[in-house]
Amino acid sequence: MNPDKPTLLTEQKVSTALYHALDLLNLQSIKACHVPRDTYIGVGSTAYTGKMLASYGINKVFIVIDEIVHKLGLAESMWRSLERHHINYTLHVHSLGEPESKPCEDAAQLCIDSGANGMVAIGGGSALDTAKAVAVLAANPSMSSADLIEQHNIHHHRMPLIAIPTTAGTGSEATNVTVITNSKDHVKHVIVHPDMLPDLALIDAGLTLRVPPYFTAATGIDALTHAIEAYVSIKSTPLTRALAYQAIVEIGQALPIAVGQGENLAARESMILASYMAGIAFSNAGLGLGHALAHQIGPKYNLPHGVANAIMLPSVMHFNQLVCKKTFPEIGLALCQKIMTSSEAIEAVQNLIIEVMLPANLSMVGGSTDDFLTFAEQALTDACLSTNPRTVSKEQIIAVYQHALHR
Repeated sequence: MNPDKPTLLTEQKVSTALYHALDLLNLQSIKACHVPRDTYIGVGSTAYTGKMLASYGINKVFIVIDEIVHKLGLAESMWRSLERHHINYTLHVHSLGEPESKPCEDAAQLCIDSGANGMVAIGGGSALDTAKAVAVLAANPSMSSADLIEQHNIHHHRMPLIAIPTTAGTGSEATNVTVITNSKDHVKHVIVHPDMLPDLALIDAGLTLRVPPYFTAATGIDALTHAIEAYVSIKSTPLTRALAYQAIVEIGQALPIAVGQGENLAARESMILASYMAGIAFSNAGLGLGHALAHQIGPKYNLPHGVANAIMLPSVMHFNQLVCKKTFPEIGLALCQKIMTSSEAIEAVQNLIIEVMLPANLSMVGGSTDDFLTFAEQALTDACLSTNPRTVSKEQIIAVYQHALHR
């Protein structure tokens, strides 16, 4: 009998347990980065639609198209592409503003009835977000929009999805996020799920040339908010910070030109690339307090999402400044190409918002202190809040709204 054998076995067990513990510890520090499987970037890339659908084995597609995009004839190259590759389609024109749960359910039933085996979304963020929800609901016929909001009963992977943005702001073509407003209580819900990430993004700046100045400004500040919040997020990584930083650089240089000179293709291309980069950044790093607060004022005061972000962003930065004294000067450098303090960076963001003629404060859009308590209570349940760099209480949220009222 070997007297050393029990000791040896004990040491092996301890060693194995130690390595298992180290493996688990290492896994907690691993950062994932999810992006669309394929991306094509460049003017005219919409013409790839039919070819890519065919390569995915799709012969009948359900198309969610923004009503204005359809009326302006911006999808002509897509129609020609579908014809060249013999792709049949059923068209659903998205005529609402931001996505709502009941219309998403109705569109999903139309998609099921059409027999489509793939989906294309072309339009602004609302059309793309709608298509994401529809693609999941159509693949899971037993689901309701309430199930989707709660992320229950998603048993089947969504339909194949191609996303073609026609505005430079939401970055929805590159994100695992959709935002759906409950048709019953009009509360916005942020849904984060791997099935929300499209298979293919076609980034065609030519589609944005006819976007009016106001919406160019609103969507541009939406992209800026994505980039800034992703940059300071508690889940940011070197990769997401790099993408967010470059997005801020592009927006600082290109947004005023895109607003004031809408036919400038170089500025439009910079903006749509910035939107895409910011989309990847926040999809992987998360957002923050700005979006959590903007989601409340948007439906209440009938504001486009980018305008709601523009109103809240400087005040949220003012609140977060306590813990962002290193990152805010970096943001200021990216935005203005010069060294500045945290306070100067916040002022630079505010000045850009005013320069592109968006509302400078909450009172300009009918904001009322009577609403702030309800807003704060709802914001505390918003998914975006979890990655904000500074923890926040209900009372502090009310104070941020107060700051934004007459800033």
